Amino acid sequence: MKKLIVSLCFLLLTSTFSFSQSATWQQTATTPTFPNSLGNLCLAIDEATDAIYVGTYTGVYKSSDQGATWERSLIISAPVFHISIHNQHIYAVSSLSDFYHSANAGASWTKSGMPSSTQPTALLTLHNGNILVATGEVVTYNDTEELYRGTGIMRSADHGATWQILTPESMNRYISHMATDSQGRIYASTHEYNGKDGNLYFSQNNGDQWQALPAISLQDEASNNPLQVHISYITNLFVSNTDVLHVSFRGYYQNLPISVNLTNTFSNALASTPWQHVSVTPFTVWQYPVFRNMFIDRNGRMFANRESGSPNSGSIFYSTNNGVNFLRVPLTTVQSETGPFEAVCFAQTSSGRVYVIQRLDHRVYFADTFPNVPTRLPHQNETQAVIQVYPNPATDAIALNYRGKAPEKLTVIDATGKMVAHVQVNNIESGSPLQLPALKTGMYMLLIEKDATIHKEKLIIR
Repeated sequence: MKKLIVSLCFLLLTSTFSFSQSATWQQTATTPTFPNSLGNLCLAIDEATDAIYVGTYTGVYKSSDQGATWERSLIISAPVFHISIHNQHIYAVSSLSDFYHSANAGASWTKSGMPSSTQPTALLTLHNGNILVATGEVVTYNDTEELYRGTGIMRSADHGATWQILTPESMNRYISHMATDSQGRIYASTHEYNGKDGNLYFSQNNGDQWQALPAISLQDEASNNPLQVHISYITNLFVSNTDVLHVSFRGYYQNLPISVNLTNTFSNALASTPWQHVSVTPFTVWQYPVFRNMFIDRNGRMFANRESGSPNSGSIFYSTNNGVNFLRVPLTTVQSETGPFEAVCFAQTSSGRVYVIQRLDHRVYFADTFPNVPTRLPHQNETQAVIQVYPNPATDAIALNYRGKAPEKLTVIDATGKMVAHVQVNNIESGSPLQLPALKTGMYMLLIEKDATIHKEKLIIR
């Protein structure tokens, strides 16, 4: 797999999030610590009883008192990465491709095997009670390159007793996520198979047939034309309670690496309408920290944890205005051997309390109060509306159209986050030509310093 570079310079820019002053995560009782010190992996809540079920590296634990105490419900010697609950039927899938079903609130479980030994990657229960399990694995090629492979999606209509492999040959690959909407449509996302061919698929007949959604395109602000992008690695796929699609991925525009969070409706996606950005931090180049997981609660509040190499840039974010702005609710990041391990899982009780876990941690966190997020946060960059860069795309010169005092400095950043040039702009008049240094064809970000703030603008060089 190609290694994509997300530069820390994007994390240091002025952000469109602020800290929530009243929303805080509180800790439940610690779930049992295991000999290998590994912790919780997944989380689900029974809507009928508000019982909490947590998948761990050695089975499933249950709490019937909002996390005050825990009892061991399923004892196995393999990690449980996925739990789903439907009409008080509880389903769990282990990393060994064993499927477990409980019809009595976790008091006892029935085990069954699945037709594929490929590791399960997602578990989804449909409105009609059918169960879908997706598969995927990473295969090492030539001792260096990692390739995504899988055996598609399996379906059971009898609580896991029997299984049917659903997906066509084109989807027999790494299925990273699944989701469903109120109309019964099923969505699935695939990682790359050969380079840049990750994709989104949908089924409108219970998974019997699948179609690929049109390739994702983004609106080019300069030309107002849609630009097609390619998916390599999907980190998030979620459908809101209003049937809005949300997807986060790393991929490419032409040969430039991108990482984006996008949203669209099914009808617009099917019509190849460009997708819209949802970002915690402002951007100009299409490369910023992507959401690792997303959850939208019954009140329409959007929760997400952001993939990041820095604990201060990660943590949990929420929005009460459909992603226009976010507030950060700090959550101590658990460290793994390679850095912050921020894959988390969300769930909500009937009372509205939101629970979250982060892998490698033995605690379940919760919060009850989330104040409304203002449409405009206090420290948002006021200069963004008063500086314009044109022409865009450009070749060797641009002009800055601004109000008031002239900008002090202009810095050029390439698509990998590397600073490639400083351009002197002192005393330049608004609209006057500004010669650029020799730049290769591609996408850049301009950082324009003015009045002690930084304005950011995407620039395409042709």
